[in-house]
Amino acid sequence: MTPDTPALDSRPLFQAGVVYANAHSIPLVTLDPGAYYLLTEFPFANSLGFLPEYLNFTNLDNLTIDLAGSDIYFKFGTETAIVCNNRQNTIFQNFTLDPMQLPFTQAQVTSVNAVANQIAYSVLPNWEPPTDFNTPRNPAGAAEPLYAFVFRNGKPLATGSPFRNPLAPLLSPPRPRPISANLPTSKPVTNWWSMRASMAR
Repeated sequence: MTPDTPALDSRPLFQAGVVYANAHSIPLVTLDPGAYYLLTEFPFANSLGFLPEYLNFTNLDNLTIDLAGSDIYFKFGTETAIVCNNRQNTIFQNFTLDPMQLPFTQAQVTSVNAVANQIAYSVLPNWEPPTDFNTPRNPAGAAEPLYAFVFRNGKPLATGSPFRNPLAPLLSPPRPRPISANLPTSKPVTNWWSMRASMAR
């Protein structure tokens, strides 16, 4: 594998190298430090009824996979990066693991209209527009709830906001709803965002 080559799919090469080492009792697998990209899914995952995944290993024994401080990137954050079943004395070490497409974004509130129950926002540099999340990203393509975490000056919004609970959804009750450039607050009026006094904070 060649490091720092975003167009190179390292998944089948990495998979084959580990499988070969395991089959020939080679105790250590390593590589040149750098960034490596897993661009395709493990080919049999869907046909076997599994959710999409990138690396799938079975029956690894007495094997150390030392990635020398490398950064491993897999394509979608909604899919599983590494699966390792029925292993014994197997170690994966010295690497970072991140999705190329993050499952979240950040935006900055630019204005709040308490009368119209609308929050306007701007997209921050190098972050995806929140509207991108209108398209489901889970492998099944099922509708997804949207969650928001609100901060002011780097701190969570004051007591009284539902976002003190990290599992509190933006929409109450949770239901799919497209995001627009102006986020309307949800109904019923018992929702925190629908209270004008709260909106004006």
